[in-house]
Amino acid sequence: MSTLSHVGNDDFAHEVIQSDLPVVVDFYAAWCPPCKMLSPVLESVAQKFAGRVKIVKCDTDRDAKISESFGVGKIPNVMFFKDGEVLAQHIGYINEADLSRRIEEMLL
Repeated sequence: MSTLSHVGNDDFAHEVIQSDLPVVVDFYAAWCPPCKMLSPVLESVAQKFAGRVKIVKCDTDRDAKISESFGVGKIPNVMFFKDGEVLAQHIGYINEADLSRRIEEMLL
């Protein structure tokens, strides 16, 4: 079971766009095998960057409105937000070292 927060239509703006911290959003679906593979990577990276970056998940099936607004067509789709803006995105599985590097770049 994931310990990461889930965001959706009702709280995305508050939790991501208006966040004081940079935010990594994992757009995923429960039925997606690569998304399931990515979950433990996100959990580990969330612990590593605790207090510096917020990592959340957004279910593309349940919260299609948010996914569509950001043009999410393929999953997993990891987007990196800072000051309410998308700085970068990665489509597909990403390993822990590469995800950590991307987050470090976002923190510069």
